[in-house]
This record gives sequence, structure tokens and C-alpha cells, in this order.
Amino acid sequence: MDLVRIGRVLRSHGLRGELRIRIEAEIIPDFEKVARIYLASGSTKPRPHRILAARFHQNDPLLLIEGVEGRNEADERKGSAVYLRRVDLPERPDGMPFEDDLKGLEAVMPDERVLGLIEAVLRTPAHDVWSVRTPEGREVLFPAVPAFIRGFDRQRGRVLIDPPEGLLDIYIP
Repeated sequence: MDLVRIGRVLRSHGLRGELRIRIEAEIIPDFEKVARIYLASGSTKPRPHRILAARFHQNDPLLLIEGVEGRNEADERKGSAVYLRRVDLPERPDGMPFEDDLKGLEAVMPDERVLGLIEAVLRTPAHDVWSVRTPEGREVLFPAVPAFIRGFDRQRGRVLIDPPEGLLDIYIP
């Protein structure tokens, strides 16, 4: 099953045991159309939980899920990673892959030179920044701006990038 991490459990909400979720993905899922979420804490595998009720409070989803009875049990889920099945997520409006899909892809320049492997996606207020590890072991921080990204070759595990002249000069002599 193909799962995508969408956020984490912030805390419990109310006496019924609702979970307050912080969405860390690029899109907000429609939880009223999703049957299950998957929770994992630490190194445990994500486990399915049926969604019994969903609503929003101060821009965060509040979910009542099967297997969590009351506030104390909800408190035990604090910090857990929240996953959804990929098929339950809408496409990103910008056409970009999800964060989990980017990690491990090769960032390739227009002349077919490999800049390196994407190791992490850093969130900034303006745009995401990819941490790319070069073949020489250096870290390159690449701004993930649509103007610098030409496409994705999922079959070959590549992101086609086209940085403006001079952008990478501080990283690559």
C-alpha cells in the first residue's frame, strides 16, 4: 500500500478524544471523503484507523477515529505521524510530487549533469528548498521554484532542473 505522510498529531481536543492534526503536506485532504488514516509513532509501522467524524478548528482538522476512546487515549497519540493512502489525496495543483516522492530522486541539469540526490525538503515561507547531496558529498540548497523545475521523470527517478546562471556558483566551482 502506498502511503504519504501528511502531518502529525498535535494533541487531543475535547473529552471525546478527537485528534488535532497539523497538516504538513502541500495540500489539505478532504477528510469527509477519506475512510481511514494511518498513524505511526517512533519506528512503528503505520496502522489504519477508521475516521468516524471530521471537522476543522482554527484551520486544523479534528478527527475522531476508531480505536481511540476519550482524551487520555488521544493524548497517547500526540506526535504520531499521520499518513493517507496516495489514492485518497488529490493531485497537487502545481503538479509537483509529494515530499516523500522527491527524496532519493536525482536532480539533473539541462546538459544531463547530475547535481545530486534530493535528501530533504525544507519548508520556508516563500517556497520549498531541496537539500541535494552532490556526488562529491557537498550539500546544495536548491530553491524549488516552478521556474527552475522543468519536469519529473518518475520512471528514471529524476527531477529535471534548470537553475538560472550563477545560482549554483557558491556550491560548484
